[in-house]
Amino acid sequence: MIILQNDPLKLRFVSKPMEDITGYSLDELKSMSPEQCIEVIHPEDRNKFFQNFEKKLSGQKSHHKNEYRIIHKNKSIRWVKVYSELISYENNPALQAVLIDNTCPSGKPA
Repeated sequence: MIILQNDPLKLRFVSKPMEDITGYSLDELKSMSPEQCIEVIHPEDRNKFFQNFEKKLSGQKSHHKNEYRIIHKNKSIRWVKVYSELISYENNPALQAVLIDNTCPSGKPA
C-alpha cells in the first residue's frame, strides 16, 4: 500500500511489500524526489497514470482499478494492478492505493 500526494509528487506512506514489487528499500521509496517517482512508472503508462491520479485528487469520477507497468530497480518490468481511493492525509487530498504484482514469469500480466 502507498499514500501518494501531489505538489510536489511524494510518497507519504509505503508498506513493506512495496520493497519486493519495486526493488527499492522503504527508505529509498520514501526519499524519492518527484522525478524519481515518475521514473518508476513505465514511460508508456505515465500519461494514463497521471490522468487518473489528477482525476482522483480533484474528486472526479475515475476507475478504482487500473493496471500499469512499473520499472523495478533491477530494470525489469512489473505489471501491477492498482486499486485506489481518494483520502485526506494530513489535511490534504491524497491517493491511497494498493498495488498487487500481477507479473508472470514471462514478464507479462497474469
